[in-house]
Amino acid sequence: MYDYIISEKLYNSHKKFGEEIKEIMENQKSRELRFTNSIKELLFTITPHVAANLDYPDKRGKYDFGVLRGDFDAIAYFENEDILMPIQVKLSNTTPHSEKRKSEWINNRIIGEVVDQIAKDVKLLQVKMGLQFIKEELNITTGKNLENAKIYPLIVTDNFYVDHERFVYTDDGKLVTCISYFELKHLLLNINIDNRQANWDSFKENKSAQYLISLIEENVFWDFLKPLVGGVKIAKTLMVINKENRITLTV
Repeated sequence: MYDYIISEKLYNSHKKFGEEIKEIMENQKSRELRFTNSIKELLFTITPHVAANLDYPDKRGKYDFGVLRGDFDAIAYFENEDILMPIQVKLSNTTPHSEKRKSEWINNRIIGEVVDQIAKDVKLLQVKMGLQFIKEELNITTGKNLENAKIYPLIVTDNFYVDHERFVYTDDGKLVTCISYFELKHLLLNINIDNRQANWDSFKENKSAQYLISLIEENVFWDFLKPLVGGVKIAKTLMVINKENRITLTV
């Protein structure tokens, strides 16, 4: 119902014109703003140093970052562990109805757009002026200069078909992981969705960024699915000429 009717009406800009396209673009912009602010609120439960929709260079012109242009959809700093977590968000808005379209979306939106922005974000966090900018925006008043902070970038989406895929964002092969907002929210709020899931520490007591990173890297949230997917068999008839001449794809 949502994929085929509601999201098509609210967010699909394909073959839309005039006032309708203007309304759809506003809907998309509003949805992304709510999405990034929601990530900010989630991260705020484990660190006070968090911001969303942070453009650079800054509008006041206080900092000069040369050719670096972009924004942090969200960014958090974990003071006790000296960890910076820049986050880029990519919304699918409407759900592709075929595996080919999903693959195209990943290539165009994640690899073609988000990975490049992650690379820019990390570069900014590796220069002194960039760190000064972040320190001010995140209201970090301690003596730490962030120059030795560990940087852990993350991509967050509203879908599952690119969930836990990893992408190279530097020339020396560094990887960034993509996860769903669904997983991030349930991890941070300590909400299980299935009684077969492993338990993890509550972030009300354990506000560790490194612990969150380990949960993501080890795919603790979805690990219970591994023994289940081996028995899944999908068979689809691609085209039927007659009963004797039938092409079938089995995965």
